[in-house]
Amino acid sequence: MDIVDDLQVQLEQKHVERSKTEFEIQTLKEELQLMHQAKEFLDEEHETIIAAETEANEYLLSSLNESIVNIREDF
Repeated sequence: MDIVDDLQVQLEQKHVERSKTEFEIQTLKEELQLMHQAKEFLDEEHETIIAAETEANEYLLSSLNESIVNIREDF
């Protein structure tokens, strides 16, 4: 092989490496977007759970308060 052939091979190798790198970058961008979507979903689920817990606690406190009032009235 002469120097031109060597340079051509090196150029092709660099092109292949660049293509691989670009593919990896695109894959990472897609994974990052999926992780962002998953975080948004989990944040919404967390808010829903907190709201349900708050509502349940308010109901329990109301029931407890009613029971206390009823017990006091009985005495």
